Amino acid sequence: MADNDYRQELTNRIIEALEAGTAPWQKPWDGSVGSFFPLNPTTGKQYRGGNALWLMLQGYEDPRWCTFNQANEMGWKIRKGSKATYIEYWKWSDTVKEFDEEAGEEVDVTLRRERPTVFYAKVFNLSQMENVPELARVQPAWDALEMAEHALAKSEARIFHDQMDKAFYSPGLDEIHMPPRPAFPDASRYYSTALHELGHWTGHESRLGRNLGNGFGSPEYAKEELRAELASLFLSDRLGIPFDFEQHAAYVGSWIKALQEDKHEIFKAARDAEKIVTHVMDLALSKTVEIEKEVLQEKSMAKSRIYLHVPFAERGEAKALGARWDKDVKAWYAPSGKDIRNFSKWENPRDQRVALQEFESACREAGLLLDGPPVMDGKWHYVPVEGGRKKELQGSYKGTLDGSPNGYIKNLYDDSRSRGWKFQTVGVDAEKVAALERSARDHAAKRDAEDQAEKELIARSAAAYVHKLPDFNSTDQHAYLLKQKVPGYGLKKDGDLLVLPMQDINGKIWSYQTIKPEGEKKYKYGGKKTGCFHLIGELQSDKPVLIMEGYATGASAYLATGIPVAVAFDSGNLLEVARAIKQSGRAGEVHIGGDDDRFLRCTVGWSPKGKYFHSNPGVNEGALPNSGRVKAEEAAAAVGGKAIFPKFGSADFTGTDFNDLHKREGLRAVRDQLSLLLQKENVLIL
Repeated sequence: MADNDYRQELTNRIIEALEAGTAPWQKPWDGSVGSFFPLNPTTGKQYRGGNALWLMLQGYEDPRWCTFNQANEMGWKIRKGSKATYIEYWKWSDTVKEFDEEAGEEVDVTLRRERPTVFYAKVFNLSQMENVPELARVQPAWDALEMAEHALAKSEARIFHDQMDKAFYSPGLDEIHMPPRPAFPDASRYYSTALHELGHWTGHESRLGRNLGNGFGSPEYAKEELRAELASLFLSDRLGIPFDFEQHAAYVGSWIKALQEDKHEIFKAARDAEKIVTHVMDLALSKTVEIEKEVLQEKSMAKSRIYLHVPFAERGEAKALGARWDKDVKAWYAPSGKDIRNFSKWENPRDQRVALQEFESACREAGLLLDGPPVMDGKWHYVPVEGGRKKELQGSYKGTLDGSPNGYIKNLYDDSRSRGWKFQTVGVDAEKVAALERSARDHAAKRDAEDQAEKELIARSAAAYVHKLPDFNSTDQHAYLLKQKVPGYGLKKDGDLLVLPMQDINGKIWSYQTIKPEGEKKYKYGGKKTGCFHLIGELQSDKPVLIMEGYATGASAYLATGIPVAVAFDSGNLLEVARAIKQSGRAGEVHIGGDDDRFLRCTVGWSPKGKYFHSNPGVNEGALPNSGRVKAEEAAAAVGGKAIFPKFGSADFTGTDFNDLHKREGLRAVRDQLSLLLQKENVLIL
């Protein structure tokens, strides 16, 4: 779409709306019941300026908009025949790669363009879609009238209540004149009018510097009034104050004339209105600093007894501040309702600060090179290690301070230094220990619920992505499959990517794995893997199933035997997949076709994510266990099945799985070896 088309069409529509009295700023809006401004629910951002006005003109009750791709990612289906709405956006900079000599690597550099470039996007309203969540109106987290009063006071604008029935701003005197407050029907109408005049006040040369020196009835006066009117509309949404649309009908003719003469005028007005809103909101939001202080004060009030570690010599000071003595527990405590910050120096010496220090020390003792205190958020964090490559992240840690602090530390350069960590509560009374343990359980349950909710959201996105992709057909070719000598079973394709859906036992897609032509594999970020698998063939309650680590391995087995295969993606997931299938009763015997990682110490080196052990000849060769065999045998034992591993004719061949056997010795070798496992099941090997 050309710039002329979009802006001219928007201007024409606004002129029509002005003539009909239906322009966005000619209608009543009530920001106190929640935001009415157009927004993108996938990014959480509101549309601004001319785009916002354009979307409001479309007449939808639902303010939510997004692109076709964003809707697909969320699993929302756009109804057939729905018409998109164009919006414009500007690109002001470019990101390029430059070589940083000091860092010794390429880095991203942002370069500002001399002239920005305009682009256009197609968006759809969520009322044009199916499977969308209900609209939840979020009310402001503050008292809107209190915030408006604070903005007026903080501005230090000179406001005189000396008029009978009119309100205005005098640029020459830099003063606002209004009727007294009792003259207004209610407080909302008063603040709506006052903020409108404050919008004019921002245009003074000492503030935003707009052209204000024009008489009533002039074109420039009408243009300034348009900016203030739009700012009032925008402020109604941002601040949560009802918008009074009846006061400024006298300017409609002048607005129409200005828009007819310049198709860019509405965009200029909207841009200036956003500047007004930013100025006023900065004044209003300075109030939130005080609100946050009050919230912090409230949060710091003890809701129950907080036990303290008060030295004998300081008991008088603690008592004077309100601490009390528990004769049963024989300890001082901060009673409920007291500000615990007053007792911070006596919080139990083994509190979170000490736990953080101890965990940091444990990480450093394990050889992790931290650039500051560890992040204790219950998630894995990757860092360099002593003796390893500085640019590679071969160490990792995960810790939490909730309840009873604990964590785990990994050094994949020197695995002997990996260890679990738990904060010792020696010397803490039994009641405190019990409270810590309860808190730990509560926080763990909360984290699990949050993780599950996040996984559900990712699952919706993954399923939407998978379902829209075309199937990989028998006539298609892919370099990875050709190299592995296997066909595509149940695969999808996205350009040169193979896409493997990852489902649970009920067929629900939770995530996916992609494979590039050269064999690089990646999972959807944040997606669930535990208990998920890619199914080759169909499960049958009276037939066995094989569980294998990788796709190529599973495809070789299925190609050789015709027995359904569940691809678990790695050895750590074999047990979970085996249990899920066994407990479902949807298959007969469950067996594991494992990888024999006997040469892992020779074939696996370091990786950027620190996922694999770094082989250091002469120092830690052979330190890795044969995890493929160990995990396969554990999984088989747990479900009453058997584990089988490939056997190669050449002792020095470093292959590990049945796909390696397939490529090395042929499909018959795979069939013959797996038949030893399956013959007692009376299974017909194809």
